[in-house]
Amino acid sequence: MPSRLWAVRRNELSEAWPHVEKLVTDALDHGTSRVGVKDVHDGIGTGRYQLWIAWGPAAEGIAVTEILDTEKERIASVFICVGKNLKEWLRHLSSIENWAKAEGCSVIEAWARPGWERVLKDYKKTHVQLEKNL
Repeated sequence: MPSRLWAVRRNELSEAWPHVEKLVTDALDHGTSRVGVKDVHDGIGTGRYQLWIAWGPAAEGIAVTEILDTEKERIASVFICVGKNLKEWLRHLSSIENWAKAEGCSVIEAWARPGWERVLKDYKKTHVQLEKNL
């Protein structure tokens, strides 16, 4: 059975969180995000972040987004995207893109590990993030 996309509302967070907490933790542990698990949880709870779950018999994949308003444009930023059975749920990205457009965003960006470049073929590389611990 194909997964369906669950756009988790703030009042649904307590129901959804037990199903995604490990995915969020794993994503943050393997990435370079400056936020922690509690930051993500609390951000979803306040509406700062949006949680998307590809739901089959269980949570197969998740994305966490944030809308950034700048002087020049409104940006939808995907800063967590992780799961298993990628081919089963990646199709939901188009629904997130449509949501971003409906929210007035002119661009959607994804901060991702290099392997995502091979998957998101209709996204173009505009920058490379380099960093050094001090």
